[in-house]
Amino acid sequence: MSRPLLFFDLAGTLEVRDPVTGRWGAWPGVAASLADLAVDHDLHLTTGDGTDEAAGTLEEYGLGRHFRRVHGDLRGAGKPFGALAAALGRAPAHCLAVGDNPFSDTASDTDEVVSVLLEHSRTLVEPTRVVALVRELGVSGSFLAGFLAAADRAGASEDPVARLQDLAPTRLGGGGRLGWWLKEPRARRPVVVLAA
Repeated sequence: MSRPLLFFDLAGTLEVRDPVTGRWGAWPGVAASLADLAVDHDLHLTTGDGTDEAAGTLEEYGLGRHFRRVHGDLRGAGKPFGALAAALGRAPAHCLAVGDNPFSDTASDTDEVVSVLLEHSRTLVEPTRVVALVRELGVSGSFLAGFLAAADRAGASEDPVARLQDLAPTRLGGGGRLGWWLKEPRARRPVVVLAA
């Protein structure tokens, strides 16, 4: 059986601005969390940056060894997670994306890839919360099935919301919001938002 896929964004997700110094660097604590996730999942970087530049950034931060592949130059209103999953021989429902921007870090071509959106603020979301969320949603083998079960438990409406603030509260990943987000007319996306 194929291992589930995890797609990670770079800027604002793995690479964050320190709330105190304002300098960019690796998300504190992420190396251990990536090592934990890589035991049971294939990790891929998806970014709007160039492939070589992004791979260099991962190496600079000591994170490159955790990733199977870097998919760069993915610009526009979302990322082609469905096409990437198909090219890698996986069903989109067995993929999960982690990013920070609802417009660029959600799927452009499928409503079966669950996106986890990080809301870093003056404090950063703990990477261990992402690990917990991945484990909770992936328990059935399908992130989408795990999302649907969690949405049912949270009483989330199947109607998509236009604002991420209107998503249903959940205890997943240590607390956040989840539901269907209306990315554009007739394009709803399953999302979980983790706030710091």
